[in-house]
Parts: sequence; C-alpha cells; structure tokens
Amino acid sequence: MRAEGQQIFTIALVDAGVPLVNGEARLRFPGDLSMHLDSLTWPFAGGTIGASNIKIPLDELPSSLSVDMDGLDASSLVGLMDVPDLEARGTLTGRVPVIFKDGEPFIEQARIRSIGGGSIRYRAQGAAEALRQSGSSAEILADALANFQFTDINMTLDGPLNGEIKARAEIKGSNPDLYNGKRIELNVNLSGVLRDLLRSATVLNELPASIRDRVQGSAGNR
Repeated sequence: MRAEGQQIFTIALVDAGVPLVNGEARLRFPGDLSMHLDSLTWPFAGGTIGASNIKIPLDELPSSLSVDMDGLDASSLVGLMDVPDLEARGTLTGRVPVIFKDGEPFIEQARIRSIGGGSIRYRAQGAAEALRQSGSSAEILADALANFQFTDINMTLDGPLNGEIKARAEIKGSNPDLYNGKRIELNVNLSGVLRDLLRSATVLNELPASIRDRVQGSAGNR
C-alpha cells in the first residue's frame, strides 16, 4: 500500500477494553509494507488519549506501542465510572505502554500522575460506616476521604486490557477538617476488569445507538 502525503482517517469506534469514539488518525503509507502513524487521538474524559510517531508493519501486529493521556479531567473520569457519592477535581496525565502477547494487548507498567493538586470526596454513608467498623486505620481512611485535598497522585497499572487490571495509587495530601490538616499519604491497591469498570450505564448512554449496540454485545476488540 502506497499513498502520497499524509492521509487523515476518522474512527467511529475502537473497543479497546474501553469504548473510544470519534477518533482521528493521521497516517502515511510509504510503500514498504508499513504505515507511519503521525498521530492518533481520541477525546476522552475532558482530555485526549492517543499515540504518535510510530512505524507499524502492515503484515503483523507491532510488538509494543505507548499510549499518551493528556489533560484528563478527574471529575469526568469519576462521572464515567458512575460511583454514587464520589466526587473528584484535578487533572491527570500519563503514559500507558501496551505490549502484544499472542495477539492480545497487555498494559505494562503504565504510569499516571496528577498535574497540580485537586480533591477527592467520598461521602457514601454505608461505605464510610463499614470502613469505620473495620478498624482504626480504615476509620481514618473514611474520615480522610470525606474531604481529601491532594497535592500528588501517582498511579501504576498492569494487566491485560480485556482482563483484570492491577492498579496501585499513592495519594498525598490532607483533609483540612481532620487532625488540623496533618499531611496524610494513602496507598491504595485495586484490581478489576477495566472493561467492566468503565462500561457503565453512563458511558454507554453517551454513545450513538448504533455503536452502543455493538459495544454491549462485544466480547472482544473492535
């Protein structure tokens, strides 16, 4: 395949564990059994997800690529997850290396961090009460999350895009209403299926009907 100059494609849907819509790819086809990805971007959670400057062979999957996240809005991300009583404010950026094993994509040592400070507020009464009954450390966590003002978030992700992702987050900051605003560092470990986490009713309702039907019935990548 060969084409003169840069070619621009619009992408209705890529279901890569998370449904991404309205993307744009800028490609070049030099005629050497490869395509050169100048840029690939999707709007996502108030920012963008994409990649750039990658040479991809046309006859096989690349061994790896890196996906960049830029300017993601924490409030929009929380809205996508549709968790009642959870609020967040701030901006996130990061890089997600993806490797391919037997044709399946895996996230390997992705790193996401906050740009500047922000806040996390989780005020679900049932969950807070359950934490308080779990012991003193859990009670402090419940109280801290009622109005946590963070200065830094650093998160790592590992695992298959279509399977269980393991995440670790270090969140530094304080609750001005707790212990006179004494500095607190939260270390959080989570695991779960990324597809299920971000395939909430909120995400699906924002998709066009024709695309939504495909995503709801999909068992693999699109």
